Amino acid sequence: MSQLLDPYPLDQTRIIKDLERRVEQLEALLRRTTGTPVTQASSEFFIPDSPSTPDVPTGGIVLYSSSGAAWWRSGTGTTRPLTPPQIPATSNPAAFIVGSAPSSYNSGWGGDMRAALLDLHTTVTTLMTRMRATSPPILAT
Repeated sequence: MSQLLDPYPLDQTRIIKDLERRVEQLEALLRRTTGTPVTQASSEFFIPDSPSTPDVPTGGIVLYSSSGAAWWRSGTGTTRPLTPPQIPATSNPAAFIVGSAPSSYNSGWGGDMRAALLDLHTTVTTLMTRMRATSPPILAT
């Protein structure tokens, strides 16, 4: 026959022991329960404006809204907009003309290819530098 717990114990020690047991059971249940991943939504997410910048989280990030714009705050206290940064336009990017291979390769064609590759290298290097200079950087160093 199973023991029935007294729903109204008179002894304070038994009350405390019963509460401790129940807390342990709930903690064990929480350790077994996994969170629900947010990979799909059946509807839109609504985040109301926060009256102030949230406190720094102890781990992870906090997503919030301020004046209708999405923001995030990291555990280090960094606060940034949740929008992709704008990359400054490059001035007068070089135009590359792709043609067919010549029937014979001469030093002139090789020189043209070398110049085109150097122009491409300069353009890509400039783009990478600008991507690293955005805040936050789009391209890691």
